[in-house]
Amino acid sequence: MPHDPARLADAMSWAFRYPGDAEQPSAEEAQAALALAREVYEMLLAHVPGATGGPW
Repeated sequence: MPHDPARLADAMSWAFRYPGDAEQPSAEEAQAALALAREVYEMLLAHVPGATGGPW
């Protein structure tokens, strides 16, 4: 998996979409992708007026 956050997000957005099509990501790769997704989500919330956040 790429080390650049944008490349990681791009790779994770499609590589593991369908079970059985590719090797599953390692726990470390999955955790990194989730952390990145949450970071992007929080960044976007900060720029959307009236946004209240998610379940976490």
